Amino acid sequence: MKNIFTSLSCLLLNLSFFATSQAQSTERFIRIVGNASETFTAQKARISFTLTAVKANSYEKKEQRSVEMIYEEWLSQLEPLGLTDADLKRDFSSFATLRNNEIKTYSLIVDRAENMEKVLAIGVEGLRSTSTIYLFDDPGVEKEEDLAIAAIEDAKRKGSALCARIGKKLGKILNIEDVSSGCCRAIESGKAERAEKKYKVNVTFELID
Repeated sequence: MKNIFTSLSCLLLNLSFFATSQAQSTERFIRIVGNASETFTAQKARISFTLTAVKANSYEKKEQRSVEMIYEEWLSQLEPLGLTDADLKRDFSSFATLRNNEIKTYSLIVDRAENMEKVLAIGVEGLRSTSTIYLFDDPGVEKEEDLAIAAIEDAKRKGSALCARIGKKLGKILNIEDVSSGCCRAIESGKAERAEKKYKVNVTFELID
Protein backbone atom coordinates (compact mmCIF):
# COMPACT_ATOMS: atom_id res chain seq x y z
CA MET A 1 0.00 0.00 0.00
CA LYS A 2 2.87 2.33 0.82
CA ASN A 3 4.35 1.72 -2.64
CA ILE A 4 1.04 2.62 -4.26
CA PHE A 5 0.90 5.96 -2.39
CA THR A 6 4.51 6.63 -3.27
CA SER A 7 3.83 5.94 -6.95
CA LEU A 8 0.75 8.17 -6.92
CA SER A 9 2.69 10.97 -5.26
CA CYS A 10 5.43 10.74 -7.88
CA LEU A 11 2.84 10.69 -10.67
CA LEU A 12 1.06 13.77 -9.30
CA LEU A 13 4.38 15.55 -8.91
CA ASN A 14 5.34 14.77 -12.51
CA LEU A 15 1.97 15.92 -13.79
CA SER A 16 2.27 19.13 -11.81
CA PHE A 17 5.73 19.76 -13.21
CA PHE A 18 4.49 19.04 -16.76
CA ALA A 19 1.59 21.44 -16.39
CA THR A 20 3.88 24.11 -14.94
CA SER A 21 6.42 23.68 -17.70
CA GLN A 22 3.67 23.87 -20.31
CA ALA A 23 2.30 27.06 -18.78
CA GLN A 24 5.76 28.56 -18.75
CA SER A 25 6.39 27.61 -22.37
CA THR A 26 3.19 29.28 -23.54
CA GLU A 27 4.47 32.50 -22.02
CA ARG A 28 7.57 32.36 -24.19
CA PHE A 29 5.91 33.13 -27.48
CA ILE A 30 3.26 35.44 -28.88
CA ARG A 31 1.05 34.93 -31.95
CA ILE A 32 0.16 38.00 -34.01
CA VAL A 33 -2.05 38.40 -37.08
CA GLY A 34 -0.50 40.49 -39.86
CA ASN A 35 -2.55 42.10 -42.60
CA ALA A 36 -1.76 43.83 -45.88
CA SER A 37 -3.90 45.00 -48.77
CA GLU A 38 -3.68 46.75 -52.11
CA THR A 39 -6.27 48.24 -54.43
CA PHE A 40 -6.00 47.50 -58.14
CA THR A 41 -7.56 49.48 -60.98
CA ALA A 42 -8.93 47.77 -64.08
CA GLN A 43 -6.96 48.42 -67.25
CA LYS A 44 -9.69 47.36 -69.68
CA ALA A 45 -13.44 46.95 -69.90
CA ARG A 46 -15.74 44.71 -71.88
CA ILE A 47 -18.81 46.65 -72.98
CA SER A 48 -21.89 44.93 -74.35
CA PHE A 49 -24.13 46.61 -76.92
CA THR A 50 -27.53 45.87 -78.39
CA LEU A 51 -28.43 46.95 -81.92
CA THR A 52 -32.16 47.19 -82.55
CA ALA A 53 -33.68 47.95 -85.95
CA VAL A 54 -35.53 51.29 -86.08
CA LYS A 55 -39.02 51.30 -87.56
CA ALA A 56 -40.25 54.21 -89.63
CA ASN A 57 -42.32 56.72 -87.68
CA SER A 58 -43.64 59.76 -89.52
CA TYR A 59 -44.81 61.46 -86.32
CA GLU A 60 -41.34 61.27 -84.77
CA LYS A 61 -39.75 61.80 -88.20
CA LYS A 62 -37.84 58.55 -87.99
CA GLU A 63 -36.74 56.66 -91.04
CA GLN A 64 -36.54 52.92 -91.12
CA ARG A 65 -33.06 51.65 -90.32
CA SER A 66 -31.94 48.04 -90.41
CA VAL A 67 -29.49 46.51 -87.95
CA GLU A 68 -26.92 46.40 -90.77
CA MET A 69 -27.25 50.17 -91.32
CA ILE A 70 -26.86 50.84 -87.60
CA TYR A 71 -23.82 48.56 -87.45
CA GLU A 72 -22.09 50.36 -90.35
CA GLU A 73 -22.67 53.79 -88.82
CA TRP A 74 -21.44 52.56 -85.45
CA LEU A 75 -18.33 51.06 -87.02
CA SER A 76 -17.55 54.30 -88.85
CA GLN A 77 -17.42 56.09 -85.49
CA LEU A 78 -15.30 53.39 -83.87
CA GLU A 79 -12.61 53.42 -86.56
CA PRO A 80 -11.17 56.86 -85.59
CA LEU A 81 -10.56 55.34 -82.14
CA GLY A 82 -8.47 52.57 -83.67
CA LEU A 83 -11.21 49.95 -83.37
CA THR A 84 -12.23 47.78 -86.29
CA ASP A 85 -14.75 45.13 -87.25
CA ALA A 86 -12.39 42.50 -85.82
CA ASP A 87 -12.74 44.03 -82.34
CA LEU A 88 -16.50 43.50 -82.29
CA LYS A 89 -17.56 40.09 -81.01
CA ARG A 90 -21.04 38.85 -81.81
CA ASP A 91 -22.93 37.52 -78.80
CA PHE A 92 -24.87 34.35 -79.62
CA SER A 93 -25.81 33.53 -76.04
CA SER A 94 -29.42 34.67 -76.47
CA PHE A 95 -31.55 32.34 -78.61
CA ALA A 96 -34.09 35.13 -79.13
CA THR A 97 -31.54 37.50 -80.67
CA LEU A 98 -30.07 34.67 -82.73
CA ARG A 99 -33.38 34.16 -84.55
CA ASN A 100 -34.37 37.83 -84.63
CA ASN A 101 -32.92 39.75 -87.57
CA GLU A 102 -33.98 43.05 -85.99
CA ILE A 103 -31.85 42.64 -82.83
CA LYS A 104 -28.16 41.82 -82.54
CA THR A 105 -25.80 41.99 -79.60
CA TYR A 106 -22.05 42.59 -79.57
CA SER A 107 -19.27 43.03 -77.05
CA LEU A 108 -16.20 45.20 -77.35
CA ILE A 109 -13.05 45.24 -75.20
CA VAL A 110 -11.58 48.71 -74.83
CA ASP A 111 -8.81 50.40 -72.90
CA ARG A 112 -10.45 51.83 -69.80
CA ALA A 113 -8.36 55.00 -69.65
CA GLU A 114 -8.18 55.86 -73.36
CA ASN A 115 -11.31 54.69 -75.17
CA MET A 116 -14.00 53.73 -72.71
CA GLU A 117 -15.66 57.13 -72.33
CA LYS A 118 -15.35 57.83 -76.06
CA VAL A 119 -16.97 54.53 -76.98
CA LEU A 120 -19.83 55.05 -74.55
CA ALA A 121 -20.34 58.58 -75.86
CA ILE A 122 -21.03 57.41 -79.43
CA GLY A 123 -24.57 58.25 -80.37
CA VAL A 124 -26.18 56.08 -83.02
CA GLU A 125 -29.94 55.63 -83.19
CA GLY A 126 -30.79 52.01 -82.46
CA LEU A 127 -27.56 51.41 -80.52
CA ARG A 128 -27.36 51.18 -76.73
CA SER A 129 -24.86 49.85 -74.23
CA THR A 130 -26.28 47.20 -71.92
CA SER A 131 -23.46 46.35 -69.52
CA THR A 132 -19.86 47.13 -68.62
CA ILE A 133 -17.54 44.55 -67.09
CA TYR A 134 -14.10 45.67 -65.90
CA LEU A 135 -11.08 43.50 -66.68
CA PHE A 136 -7.91 43.39 -64.58
CA ASP A 137 -4.36 42.45 -65.44
CA ASP A 138 -2.97 39.62 -63.32
CA PRO A 139 -0.87 41.11 -60.47
CA GLY A 140 1.63 38.26 -60.72
CA VAL A 141 3.63 36.25 -58.21
CA GLU A 142 5.89 39.20 -57.36
CA LYS A 143 2.96 41.30 -56.18
CA GLU A 144 1.72 38.46 -54.00
CA GLU A 145 5.17 38.15 -52.46
CA ASP A 146 5.21 41.89 -51.74
CA LEU A 147 1.86 41.63 -49.95
CA ALA A 148 3.05 38.63 -47.91
CA ILE A 149 6.14 40.52 -46.76
CA ALA A 150 4.04 43.59 -45.94
CA ALA A 151 1.72 41.40 -43.83
CA ILE A 152 4.70 39.99 -41.90
CA GLU A 153 5.99 43.51 -41.29
CA ASP A 154 2.54 44.48 -40.03
CA ALA A 155 2.66 41.59 -37.57
CA LYS A 156 6.11 42.73 -36.38
CA ARG A 157 4.85 46.26 -35.84
CA LYS A 158 1.83 45.09 -33.85
CA GLY A 159 3.93 42.64 -31.84
CA SER A 160 6.54 45.26 -30.95
CA ALA A 161 3.87 47.72 -29.84
CA LEU A 162 2.15 45.10 -27.68
CA CYS A 163 5.42 43.92 -26.10
CA ALA A 164 6.32 47.50 -25.22
CA ARG A 165 3.11 47.76 -23.24
CA ILE A 166 3.60 44.56 -21.27
CA GLY A 167 7.28 45.13 -20.56
CA LYS A 168 8.71 42.46 -22.82
CA LYS A 169 10.65 42.32 -26.09
CA LEU A 170 9.74 40.75 -29.40
CA GLY A 171 12.18 38.04 -30.40
CA LYS A 172 12.78 36.03 -33.54
CA ILE A 173 10.05 34.55 -35.71
CA LEU A 174 9.25 30.98 -34.69
CA ASN A 175 6.53 30.19 -37.22
CA ILE A 176 4.60 31.79 -40.09
CA GLU A 177 1.18 30.51 -41.10
CA ASP A 178 0.34 31.87 -44.55
CA VAL A 179 -3.45 31.76 -44.93
CA SER A 180 -3.68 33.79 -48.14
CA SER A 181 -1.29 32.06 -50.53
CA GLY A 182 -2.61 32.15 -54.09
CA CYS A 183 -5.13 34.90 -53.41
CA CYS A 184 -3.56 37.60 -55.55
CA ARG A 185 -2.28 35.99 -58.72
CA ALA A 186 -5.46 36.87 -60.62
CA ILE A 187 -8.34 39.31 -60.14
CA GLU A 188 -11.82 38.36 -61.25
CA SER A 189 -13.62 40.67 -63.65
CA GLY A 190 -16.60 42.55 -62.27
CA LYS A 191 -18.82 45.60 -62.32
CA ALA A 192 -16.46 47.67 -60.16
CA GLU A 193 -13.45 49.34 -61.74
CA ARG A 194 -11.37 48.80 -58.62
CA ALA A 195 -10.68 45.66 -56.60
CA GLU A 196 -8.99 45.23 -53.25
CA LYS A 197 -6.86 42.21 -52.46
CA LYS A 198 -6.13 41.37 -48.82
CA TYR A 199 -3.32 39.24 -47.46
CA LYS A 200 -3.17 37.66 -44.01
CA VAL A 201 -0.48 35.79 -42.09
CA ASN A 202 -0.34 34.42 -38.56
CA VAL A 203 3.16 34.98 -37.16
CA THR A 204 4.50 33.42 -33.98
CA PHE A 205 7.36 35.36 -32.32
CA GLU A 206 9.65 34.49 -29.45
CA LEU A 207 8.81 36.50 -26.36
CA ILE A 208 11.81 37.84 -24.42
CA ASP A 209 11.75 39.23 -20.86
